[in-house]
Amino acid sequence: MTYAADAARLLARLGEALGKELKLEENACHTRIEGRLLSFFYAEDLSALFVQAELAELSALPDPGSGLETLLRSSHLWEGTAGGIFGLNPEDRRIYYSYRLDLPLPVWPESEVLLVELLPLLLGALEAAEDNLGIFALEEKAEVPAPEGALRV
Repeated sequence: MTYAADAARLLARLGEALGKELKLEENACHTRIEGRLLSFFYAEDLSALFVQAELAELSALPDPGSGLETLLRSSHLWEGTAGGIFGLNPEDRRIYYSYRLDLPLPVWPESEVLLVELLPLLLGALEAAEDNLGIFALEEKAEVPAPEGALRV
């Protein structure tokens, strides 16, 4: 069973709250929120909507070993991640934050606002990680182009 319509409703509701149109195209949507590029991916085989954001390049950390330890500590029992995870992409050596939202959600239409309610927590987890790692916030970095095929909203 596919839950792409549920994922689309969650994104549409988030877009309404942000004053922009958010919709899945080819199971993905990319948008900037508070200067940060967020990517939303619907994985039909997992019946899940993923939220992903780049945190930093591993080489950009002042002390990569200590930085990774900090991320592991914050990920222990999801204490500093708002339920998401930090991971290192082995291909580009970048650290990403990912949040998985399993579908279907138990109660509709009340759960349509879930992404709206989660967004400040997810952004807060990213900001806290940046602070703990001693890296600059994305608002202070050069504008990062959206991945190829990204939607600009």
